[in-house]
Amino acid sequence: MRRLATESISNEGLELAHIPPADGDWKEIERFALTLNGYEAIGQRLGDLADEHARAGTLPVELTELRACLFFEQRRWRHFEAPPQGKPMAHILGLLEAIRAAVAAR
Repeated sequence: MRRLATESISNEGLELAHIPPADGDWKEIERFALTLNGYEAIGQRLGDLADEHARAGTLPVELTELRACLFFEQRRWRHFEAPPQGKPMAHILGLLEAIRAAVAAR
């Protein structure tokens, strides 16, 4: 399996131009998701946090948690070896939109 090359982007360095559009390609979303290492940012509770929000159809409030959950979804779907569709993709797009709103609000 090939690895996506990406550079880390801090929350402070994150700009709207970094965030893929809602109609963006899954590979583009994957690359963006990997700009924050969710395991380093959140720690051991990342899986529980991401699963809880995905199951409930809710979104975290904080930018770091939003980005970490997007990171986790990228990791989850990499293991499935197929791009997400339907409800999972809608959740991922919701994360992107919430990230975009948080960055725009700064």
